[in-house]
Amino acid sequence: MSSIQNQNVSYLYIFLGMVIAKYIRQMIVPQTGNIHITDAKDPEYLLTLCDTIHLCRLKQQLVEEEKMYFLLIEILRSPSILYKLTGSSIKDNK
Repeated sequence: MSSIQNQNVSYLYIFLGMVIAKYIRQMIVPQTGNIHITDAKDPEYLLTLCDTIHLCRLKQQLVEEEKMYFLLIEILRSPSILYKLTGSSIKDNK
């Protein structure tokens, strides 16, 4: 019976170690899925669009909010449109 209890305790420690390692990794390693948004050179247009979506919701203009939301989704799905709106992140070495 004690060998089964020892196994259960070992599994508990392994599980806790994996959970702690996951959270440490999230703090250290950058979120690569968000780099195209967080490192955009000039995200002002996207921020304005997000503010507009929020204002439409506050004013209960739900049809307009939905249109703006789908526009934002289309922009985020298309790297070429996102690039045109935010500009290049490559630094100019002049």
